[in-house]
Formats: sequence, structure tokens, C-alpha cells
Amino acid sequence: MTFIKNSTSCSTLIDVEDFKATRPSRMNETEIIVEDDNEYKHKLHIPLTPSESIDNCLRNNPLLSSTAKKALAKRSEFFLSKGTFSTSSVGKGRGPTIYVHQREVAHVSNEQYDNRGAILVSDSATTCHIIGVRSYSCCNRKRILGSLCHLDSIQNGTCVRKMIEEHLSFHKCLGKCLNRNQVHMEVHIIGGYLDQDRTSEETTSHILNILAKAAKTCRSKLEMKLKTCVVTGLNDCATYEDNVSNAPIIRGLALDISSGQVHLFNKVHEICAGPAKTLRRVRLWAPALQNNFLLEVHTWEKEEICVEPFEYAPFPDIELFLQLPDDTLLQYSSTSPECEADDFCDIMRITCTFVKDIPVSDVFGKDRKRIVYHSKKRILNSGDDDLFEYDW
Repeated sequence: MTFIKNSTSCSTLIDVEDFKATRPSRMNETEIIVEDDNEYKHKLHIPLTPSESIDNCLRNNPLLSSTAKKALAKRSEFFLSKGTFSTSSVGKGRGPTIYVHQREVAHVSNEQYDNRGAILVSDSATTCHIIGVRSYSCCNRKRILGSLCHLDSIQNGTCVRKMIEEHLSFHKCLGKCLNRNQVHMEVHIIGGYLDQDRTSEETTSHILNILAKAAKTCRSKLEMKLKTCVVTGLNDCATYEDNVSNAPIIRGLALDISSGQVHLFNKVHEICAGPAKTLRRVRLWAPALQNNFLLEVHTWEKEEICVEPFEYAPFPDIELFLQLPDDTLLQYSSTSPECEADDFCDIMRITCTFVKDIPVSDVFGKDRKRIVYHSKKRILNSGDDDLFEYDW
């Protein structure tokens, strides 16, 4: 019997034939880096064709499987804005918590909010995926950009590429540094499970292929490290326990931009989900043509949360829809009705009641103005007639 060394441990041996039997037959070596406990760098391999199972590839990767188990061991049930992360060693404390809803993306610099940055957070991912990205330049390690997005469809893939481009743009004006791997990027991905329709696996495959293409295209100026990968089978209860139903283990991700700390959990405390949480959920009911892109709610240039105007209107039989029992409502409104959170139906009814009772003109005005929420220290009334301004 022939053995090879497992890259995660110099003392652990793996049978070569067993490894060959479990991995996909056609693999593509990417420029995405995965580090082991000794910070030794390994290139991630993913299936070359869609017919191969990305989930089998990830679950049979000893390094990714070990890393996922360690991340899950530190998970918690709830995320609270206080007490989740250790205080910054700089002594300035933490910045605000910025919640990212489904089909949204946010960017934050560590130079914002009095040089404290912010904590980006999202939850409620079943078949959805949450991606956190943090980057710095070798020319200026103290200048950091962080992003978080919540995807629910492979149609949102273009927005992942734009998120990577945003980071390269943020770091490109740093002067003389033109050497290889100028930008160092850390990627964290959670979400999905082994759902019957394989929606999660399709999304995982799509995201990793987009990241692999970006890492290859930009390899002369970018080093991309996959720091957290708890997706699909690596995030399914049935992977780690016998005689349990398929369901996601964790559904939320929080990323502290300044420190780089990551926290995995299931549910965000309701106080962290604003501002305008119901309005932002209503956007999921907007016409499809204007809803495939991710809404950028926060940028690294301004300390504000912005909701761009969108159209919505009551759909036929909305009254009947609101009266459906929970089990029927779940079947009509969820891609994973068997494992939604207990408050899913309550939130769905609140959202649809908003759609039914509040006309779009009452929210965005007849001229469809955007809504901006400033941090509380900001003075309102900027003089811009194209927006509504509120305290955040």
C-alpha cells in the first residue's frame, strides 16, 4: 500500500488509492491559496467540469475539511454587537455594526468611523451564501478594505466580480508598488447545505469558479487566500452526525474589518438588522429585471447607509397569501422550507403587509428619491433635493 503525506500534518498519512477514489477525476488547479496550521500555502483544486461534484471535492479535501471543523467549533447561536469580538488592540474600540440583507453588498474601510472601521454582518442563509472579503496592500498594510455580500442566486455572480474589482480599485493608487501580489485578499464564504434540489451546490460551484477566474486574471497583482469555507456539505448537519436531517449548521457571518476577526453564528439580534430592515426586505419582491444585481448599501467613501429607490406593488391574491398557514406559506416562499428559522413566516407576513399597505410613492416620493441614513453624529440637511435623510 502506497501512502502520501497529508499537507495539514507531517505525521498523518493518507492512502493514495483511497484519495484517488474519492476525489473528482478532472481537477483544475486555481490561484486561490489555502493555508495550513503552519502557514504553508496550498493551491485550491476545483472540478474542471460542472458534471463533477464541487461538494465532493471540498469535503474530500483534508485541509478544507479540517479548517471547516475548527471554524464550526467556535460558532455561537446568536450574534450580538457587544461581546462577540475582542476589543481592538489599538484601544479605539469597535466601529458600528452594519447589517447586510439578502441581495445586498457593503464596503467599509478601516479609516472610517474615527479609524475604527466597522463590523459587517449578515444571517438567514440556508441555500444562500454570504461572502466576506478583506484586503490590504503590501505598500500600506494599515489601509484595509472589507466587503460583505449575501447572494441567493447564481444570477448575482457579476456582483462578486465587481466586489473583487472594488478592492483592486481601492488599492491601485498607492504609488510605486508594482511588484507581484501587491494586494493581499482574505476570503470567507459560508452558506448552503445538502438540499434536495442541489441549489446550494450550484451556488458554491459558481462562486468558487468566479473567484478562481479572478485570482487567475489578477495573479500578477493579487494573492487571494480562502480563509473560511463552510459551504454546502461542509455546512450540513448530516455530514458530521448520523441519523439527522440535512440542514445548515450555521447561517451567519460577521467580519471585523479592522482586526480581521470572523465569527460564525446562526442568528443576528434584531437590534442589529436595521436601519429600514422591512423596506430592504421588500426589495426581494421587486420586479426581477431590477433585482438581479446586489444593492450597494454602504461604500468606503461615505459613512452612511443608502437605499436606492425601487418599484414594488401588491401581487395578485396577496390577501390570501397572508392568510396561509405557516407550512403552506413556507412552501410558496422559501427554497428551503424544511429548515427555515422560526420567525421566517412572521417576517414574511410583515414584509408582505408593508407591500400591501404602503405605496412606493409614500416611501421614495413621487420623484423616487433615494433614502440615506447617516451615522448619528452627522448633521442632516445636506441640501441635496434627490434624497431623504435620516439618523442611523
